[in-house]
Parts: sequence; C-alpha cells; structure tokens
Amino acid sequence: MTQEDFLQDYGTLIIGSRVLGFGLEGQLPVLKIEHEEKPIEIIFHIDCRIDSNKPELNQLINQLEPLDQDVYYIGYFIAVNRNKILSTSFIDKGNLVLTFENKIELTFKLIDEWIEPLNVSVLENKKHIKGCMFLNDGTID
Repeated sequence: MTQEDFLQDYGTLIIGSRVLGFGLEGQLPVLKIEHEEKPIEIIFHIDCRIDSNKPELNQLINQLEPLDQDVYYIGYFIAVNRNKILSTSFIDKGNLVLTFENKIELTFKLIDEWIEPLNVSVLENKKHIKGCMFLNDGTID
C-alpha cells in the first residue's frame, strides 16, 4: 500500500473523527478515534516516537520520559482529547501527521528502530473490517 492509498482508504475515515479515548495495551500507547457520522472506530497501536507542532507541549511531554521511556508519549493525547481530526497527511515517507481542531498537529515518526511502529485497525459496529501496518522502512502493509 502506498501513502496515497492509505490517505484514500483510511484518511476519509480518520478525517471527521474525534478522539474517543486513549490508554495502554500491552505497554503500547493506543489512540482510539470515532467518526461522528458513521459507526466507525479507528484504533492506532503506537510503537513510534510522536512529536507536535507546539514546542511547549513537546517540552512538557519530554519531562515525562524519565518516568517510563516506552509510554510517556501518551501525554500528547491529553492535549487532543475529544478534538476532531481535520486532516491527515504525510510530511515525507516517514512522518504521518494528524491535524486536530485545536490546531495541534501530532506527527508519528514512522522510520524508527521498531519493526512495526504503527498499526491502524478500523472497526464498524465493533467488528474489524480492515487494518494496516506501517513498517520501519516507510512501507505500509
């Protein structure tokens, strides 16, 4: 799957969704979003670095790293909780960006040391309908 395929297949579901919840599953940060007009839930299982367009937010989140270097990125989700996603894009081969209505952009750094930095699952009426896996070489499976 190409980045363009992802944006076409998944972007239309992601845009217009709101953050439904976030947490940890198996020591991996998880972000759940829900579409406002469709019975669609999208789950991001995250094993990559995250950054934002807000230096003060990055500074605050980075202070959490000494507590647990694997899951401190979950703090970014507090800043976007219940906010609608306005757009999704790729900056380049290795950076997926979600832009929220509160003007925060979260960047998922997909070229990372982990083999599967990001998994995206789509559920409709609580049933899995599709999913994809980002690999650390920038490809999408």
